[in-house]
Amino acid sequence: MFPTDTFLTIDGLRFHLRDWGGPDAPPPILLVHGLASNARSWDLFAPLLASNFCIVAIDQRGHGVSDTPDDGYDLATIAGDPARAIVALGWSRPLVVGHSWGANVVKKGYRRLIDDGAAQTWHYSLFQLGVGWEERLASYTSDLDAPPYTSVSGYRGETL
Repeated sequence: MFPTDTFLTIDGLRFHLRDWGGPDAPPPILLVHGLASNARSWDLFAPLLASNFCIVAIDQRGHGVSDTPDDGYDLATIAGDPARAIVALGWSRPLVVGHSWGANVVKKGYRRLIDDGAAQTWHYSLFQLGVGWEERLASYTSDLDAPPYTSVSGYRGETL
């Protein structure tokens, strides 16, 4: 399965999204890469999930082909970007997965949502990929009851 590359503009910044599509089944999954990486770091992993889930990876600010603003690189600001992307995509209760430093971004973003009283807007799960990841992912998503989702290709975006 080949992904579609699109852009999503949030608060004046363009964020690059890599969208593997997937079925209209909850939850959609947002993948957040590690430091000095980009959304392409998920290219081997994401297709394994795309037959069962709507899968999207985001280039964080200053990474990949997302905009590189002069400021906003503190963890609190960066951690808000995935949450704003989720809202802009119209998703409810997605599974947000972070790799390496991306897991810190996800964790801080979720903490911020708790502090703002909006934690129900995503399903927070961090798990280490390795042997048995399929079963762990199934256990995280089996009890979620959310509306169906479609691919984000075309949502406020442009195809590269």
